Amino acid sequence: MLRKEQETEAKYVEKQHEQRNALEYCEQNLFNTKHRIMEMRKNASENTSAEKMLDILKREVNKNRELVNEILG
Repeated sequence: MLRKEQETEAKYVEKQHEQRNALEYCEQNLFNTKHRIMEMRKNASENTSAEKMLDILKREVNKNRELVNEILG
């Protein structure tokens, strides 16, 4: 019976670890999204041209693509 409880406890600890990782990922994603929104609003308020905004977005896409390639290897 004790072994079963230890296995259950280990599963709960692992699940908690996974959830913390997921929470950290979501919080970072939220931070990044808020930052992008602030940048876009700043650019819009400065009457940034559509071409410049498109350029900014292209750089962001390239940066994100590099991050994905780095993570997925």
